[in-house]
Amino acid sequence: FLWSTPPRPRPVMDMLTSPSTWIRRDSSLRILCFTWNVGNAKPDERELDQWLPSRGDPFDLVVVGTQENGGWDRERRGSTGSNGSEASENDDTQKRVDPKGINVVMADGVNAPGAWEDMVLDRLGSAWVLLHHEDLMDMRLAVFVRRIRMEEGMRAESARSATGAVGGQIGNKGGLVIVVYHRATSLCFVSTHLAAHLPNVADRNEDFWEILRETRGKVGFSENLDVANSFDHIIWMGDLNYRVDLSLKDAPAPIVGSRNNSVSLAKESAESIAQAIRLVEARKYDELLELDQLKLCQSEGTAFVGFVEGQTRFAPTFKVERARGVRYKQKRTPSYCDRILWRSMPTTTEFLKQTLLNSAPNVTTSDHKPVFAHFDVTATPPLHPAPASNRALFPVVRLTKVGVTLKGSAIDFMSDKADPYALFYTHPPGLLGEDPPKTATVKCSAIALSADLVRAMTREADTMRLAREQALRAASAVSVHSAYNSDPRRPTVARVMRTARRADATMKAYAWKFTNRQIPVLRPAVADPADLDRVTLIVPIFDYDLFNADDAIGCARIPLTRPEGARGTGNSYEFDYYAPLSWERGIGSFRCVVTVSFGEAVPEALAKAAQERAGSSATTMRRSNTNACAPAPSCEVQ
Repeated sequence: FLWSTPPRPRPVMDMLTSPSTWIRRDSSLRILCFTWNVGNAKPDERELDQWLPSRGDPFDLVVVGTQENGGWDRERRGSTGSNGSEASENDDTQKRVDPKGINVVMADGVNAPGAWEDMVLDRLGSAWVLLHHEDLMDMRLAVFVRRIRMEEGMRAESARSATGAVGGQIGNKGGLVIVVYHRATSLCFVSTHLAAHLPNVADRNEDFWEILRETRGKVGFSENLDVANSFDHIIWMGDLNYRVDLSLKDAPAPIVGSRNNSVSLAKESAESIAQAIRLVEARKYDELLELDQLKLCQSEGTAFVGFVEGQTRFAPTFKVERARGVRYKQKRTPSYCDRILWRSMPTTTEFLKQTLLNSAPNVTTSDHKPVFAHFDVTATPPLHPAPASNRALFPVVRLTKVGVTLKGSAIDFMSDKADPYALFYTHPPGLLGEDPPKTATVKCSAIALSADLVRAMTREADTMRLAREQALRAASAVSVHSAYNSDPRRPTVARVMRTARRADATMKAYAWKFTNRQIPVLRPAVADPADLDRVTLIVPIFDYDLFNADDAIGCARIPLTRPEGARGTGNSYEFDYYAPLSWERGIGSFRCVVTVSFGEAVPEALAKAAQERAGSSATTMRRSNTNACAPAPSCEVQ
């Protein structure tokens, strides 16, 4: 099937404004993100103009993630990982002369790149520097930056995870992570190659979670937060390998608790492939995306929950002939394997905008078509912890009526017991001090899951959500809280998990509450109450394990800004918070009441907390790890 070979489009450069109008020295950034499965064939350097403008105008950062990009470039240097090259002690850049005699400039400590990176640098020109490069076998991720931006103190760090063959030890699949810090803005870029073939939805999901788990603590400000919960923005791209599954079109509605709703085992047939090609020919891309496995995983909570994707107005990028235009091979269903998604902190969402999402159909050398996106990133305003001398001005933040429900595979494979606890961090980091506050560890046991039990587990959460929506309607406003809580596509424990490894009826259920004494009283270090509008409380939840690393079982992110419909006036307000949880072995929900007091309301809030002995059983991570679990004399935790 030949999907219209279009005339050769104008190079990207011709579609952009003159470069001189875009060279800025402010804190905002224009970013080009590009992902491509190269197919282990040498790219045609002349085809870079299909996505990369000459001299890189109007961008400040160019982020290039590739997969299967090594077979043609066996002589590339620094192919074992980041920070492998020697740097001059007296210079923050390195220079080498490539075979063409062109000086290539790299940031200090960055691997010497290969021929692919040379191609990109040649097109970008002398005004650009390779800020950081990470690779793993035939996967590569490179961040290029304008030289003038390097002068502003831009820095980077990286990590990687292998999820391929031999129990995940081989790097033919996996993920590469590069984090870029620019003034007060933190940007995380992830490039991945996930498990292949249409039936292997659960394998792809497991790769996603393994990448998060294995890179946790290697980048960012805490070893207890993964890359999806650590930065202003995360942009995740790559050959994610999720397929269009036409078997979903006429599938009966699944039933909670069923034994017949496990991961899709669909098989491709000539009929299903032909049906998909007809939809492509009719440009019914929305219908194809309704049958997209990634969209289904997001709605069920099994992977990429909270990530956003721009509107797709182009044909599927796999599996195509190596020629101009989009001509599909007959052995695979046309699918959107190559994706670019992003996720921001609740308080920084407005600072990142995608302005373009497109493919490059006239790149000819691979069985994948590349995908690229443009982003405008407004600088995150800096917010530093206020000095301890201002502690009397710090607000009081309390979480009460905290409850968690989970369903999925057993948390502890050796028993039906669980020992959950929660930690507390902030974004921006450091507002609660260097030692994260920690709840007491509670005990709970798994019970068999049933449809009746799921309904009972969600009844309280649904009651809180409906009350919240009624308050918002009364206020005639919609806030970030309501948009998140009421979205029917968000996963809850009442949803079926067709894209999980196990069917509902074989899963376990967990439910527990944290008492007021078990939850610390929080004093974020902000002296101006208006700064709370920029603070997100990050609450990762773990299961304590005596012999191994504690298992992450979800993370809630609570913006502390006063939402529309909040109860209270003046210097104190409270609101109900409900959020779905997504974790490596299942889904769940987190609910609580958040109370914020500041200014003249602080002494009364502290007196009430002391009277209730709030936080008296809480501790901090450092004291807990040194077996000094007794609470501090004060119930407060900064």
